[in-house]
Amino acid sequence: AGSPHDADDRVHRKWIVHADGTETPIEMHTLSTARAGERVVCLIPGGGGVGPAFDRPPELVARDVVRGFVSPERAREEYAVGLDEHGAVDGPETARLRAG
Repeated sequence: AGSPHDADDRVHRKWIVHADGTETPIEMHTLSTARAGERVVCLIPGGGGVGPAFDRPPELVARDVVRGFVSPERAREEYAVGLDEHGAVDGPETARLRAG
């Protein structure tokens, strides 16, 4: 449907953008070559996990904050995990947040 990277297109998640701006889809399980002046674009899933965010263990969310994958604010808003000033899980605050 339209461009290889159209939101409704579930087949082509990779394509080559040629120097003239035209695009060629890259089929799954194939090898392709990009020439000088071309770009290869890949849409890959990211950020999502398996299951409800509130089910993620608080210690793993805190680890993600330390690693810079999640901000302390998003840990609180998306995962209902409270952190103390040192980045450690605040158990009572997390329980309160997860209780609703």
